[in-house]
Amino acid sequence: MSETLLSTISSGLITQKAVNILRCLSTDDTYEIFLKAKEGLPRTTGAHINLNMSRKKYYSALKKLVSNGLLLRKRSGYCHSALGSLVYKLLISQLQNELTVYTANASVLQLEHNSSMTKSTR
Repeated sequence: MSETLLSTISSGLITQKAVNILRCLSTDDTYEIFLKAKEGLPRTTGAHINLNMSRKKYYSALKKLVSNGLLLRKRSGYCHSALGSLVYKLLISQLQNELTVYTANASVLQLEHNSSMTKSTR
C-alpha cells in the first residue's frame, strides 16, 4: 500500500472515531454519566437511581461510553480513560468556559439594551 493510501485510511478512521465519540456524548444519559465519571462512578447497586435513570438506560449508556473508549471499567467502578480525560479537557471544559463567557456577555448586552431603552422612553 502506498503511503498516501495509508494516510487516507488512517485519516478516515480517526474522523470516524471522532464522529462516534461525539455521537455517543450527544445523548443526555451518556453525557451526564460522562460528566459524573470524572470523579469516578462507584459500582454499586442502584447507582442509576442517583442519576434519575432507569437501570436499562444507565447500563446502556455505560456500555456506549466504555465501547467508545471514554470510560474504563475497574473493580471499584468506572472512570475516564486516557481518551476520556483528553475529550473532557479539550471539549467539555472548553465548552463550559465558552458558555460562561457567552452568558456573561449576554447579560451585559441585556443590561446595556435595557439601559438604552429606558433612556429613549424618557
